[in-house]
Amino acid sequence: MSIQQVVVLFKNPLSLFISFLLTLTVSTGACAQGNSIEVRMQGTAGSESVSLQVGGTTVNTWTLSTSMASYTATINLSGEIRVVFTNDASGRDVRVDYISVNGSTRQAEDQQTNTGSYNGGCGLGSYSEWMYCGGYISFGTVGAPASSSATSVSSTASSACVSTGQQCNWYGTNYPLCVTTQSGWGWENQQSCISRTTCNSQPSPYGIVGNSTCPSSASSSSVASSQPGSSSVAPSSSVASSSSSSSQSDPLEPAGVENSGAGCFVPGLPSYANLTANAALPDPFRSLDGSRIGSRYDWTCRRAEVSKQAQFYELGEKPDPSTANVTASASGSSITVNVQANGQSISFNASIQLPTTGSAPYPAVIGIGGSNLNNSALLSRGVAVINFPNNDIAEQTNGSSRGRGKFYTLYGSNHGAGAMTAWAWGVSRLIDALEKTPGANIDAERLGVTGCSRNGKGALIVGALDERILLTIPQESGSGGSAAWRVSDAQRSAGQNVQTLSQIVTENVWFRSSFSQFSSTATRLPFDHHQVMGLVAPRALLVIENTDMEWLGNVSTYTASVVAREIWTGLGIADRMGVSQVGGHQHCSFPSSQQPEVNAFVDKFLIGTGNGNTNVVRTDGNFSVDRARWINWTTPNLQ
Repeated sequence: MSIQQVVVLFKNPLSLFISFLLTLTVSTGACAQGNSIEVRMQGTAGSESVSLQVGGTTVNTWTLSTSMASYTATINLSGEIRVVFTNDASGRDVRVDYISVNGSTRQAEDQQTNTGSYNGGCGLGSYSEWMYCGGYISFGTVGAPASSSATSVSSTASSACVSTGQQCNWYGTNYPLCVTTQSGWGWENQQSCISRTTCNSQPSPYGIVGNSTCPSSASSSSVASSQPGSSSVAPSSSVASSSSSSSQSDPLEPAGVENSGAGCFVPGLPSYANLTANAALPDPFRSLDGSRIGSRYDWTCRRAEVSKQAQFYELGEKPDPSTANVTASASGSSITVNVQANGQSISFNASIQLPTTGSAPYPAVIGIGGSNLNNSALLSRGVAVINFPNNDIAEQTNGSSRGRGKFYTLYGSNHGAGAMTAWAWGVSRLIDALEKTPGANIDAERLGVTGCSRNGKGALIVGALDERILLTIPQESGSGGSAAWRVSDAQRSAGQNVQTLSQIVTENVWFRSSFSQFSSTATRLPFDHHQVMGLVAPRALLVIENTDMEWLGNVSTYTASVVAREIWTGLGIADRMGVSQVGGHQHCSFPSSQQPEVNAFVDKFLIGTGNGNTNVVRTDGNFSVDRARWINWTTPNLQ
């Protein structure tokens, strides 16, 4: 330091103090930065002991709470990472959501080795978040910590700036800036936050707002220091993908990817024991942190929260697409889809009926187990019809079908996904195949999905869990589809013969096995199927129902659909969601009176040339929605 610099520092005591702090925290020369590992987990009893092992060495041991929490360690070791449950006893179980290794997430349900899972015996399972027995989940390996000659500076002073003077204006809504999270969304101080990198990725005028109260010399958490004979390596960071990023200028346009909310931070969800009852249909606009979203740009991450809730409590988790490798070939009127995952491989065929009008590549409607719509009308409009063999992917004969089908060949018979989630995964891999196979003559960017009855339930879940589907048409899907669990229970209590949650979980394997714990307590679900339908937004949804089908919950399906439409209304796109309920025909026998609605939705949202009326809300059952009972929230006007 020069004499002039010393004089300046003594004239500015604050600068002198900051300089002193920086001197204390600077480390120079080649040094190990350490591997950062976060384990997100919870216990059922609150006395579970879990250890983190790296390369055979125990680096930390924690006693878990009953709430989902993060446990962190920074280590200078390399090798296999194991999360080990060490004190199994009656009433003690461990659920591991994921681990994050240097910012990269590894989901527990995607790991092949879980010696603590239970499948007829301890150590006989895999691909599970749960350890019911003493054992461990192997999360792969981590390399040696990176060495760097960059001078690393503690970010204590910078943290004060973030917490007192600056926030992230995320498309019109202010959020805290993260202190330690380097990219994407984070969870710090019991609240969601946004990293500086991700916040700055937005277009003007959004980004970091407010004034820093720190001197410029302390505004950065790292200072590069080149020294003779050494090289400076800057750590790279990747911005989490999200449909709210600058790559998508309009949040109301389809994302064009399977899951645009993959980069959103979603906090851990409470166990069944910690859920509280809510007799009304839950507010779809209220985030998990208790705040209500105020912008269209918030919908992507709110949608990600509901999707995680639906999969966690009801459906079972859909595997990340990165776990599968897809190849395909087209031949005549079918496409063969080949999928490899976890050292296993499967193949399935989907038949394709091409139209005789229009020109290739054609838009297409995928029928779950076939389409019960007027397929001739679709073909005459230049729309292909694809038959997806859902029973091949996951069986649905009865309650004994759990874990059977090609999905489970890849991911294990004890995977937590119910049949509908497995079908959704299968359709997603079919879409992958269509994208890679131009010889199939299908436009993979103009796809719809439909199905009737049990397959209509599946069609809704397919559309909810893959955003490459532009138009979803569930037909007479009833309970587990367009009906709301709470409203179906109310119909049953009123003396009507309606399928409820308590009955459907005994009928088949459409849901994850643990969903049965809500059999008599549907009001404890933190969501309902108006929100499951809302997962399709901002894309198009047309609900086709049958007034005569009391068993399917005719009042419930109409009520839930009308309430779901509030989501599209809040987004300012109510014409993208319709409900048409018409009786006087057999189950799954599509009546001609509903053809105009289907034509309008197909023309506008699949073909892209129509201007017909898609503001459709009708029933011939003389039903009315009891808004005072079911809606205790208001619909915002999201901008």
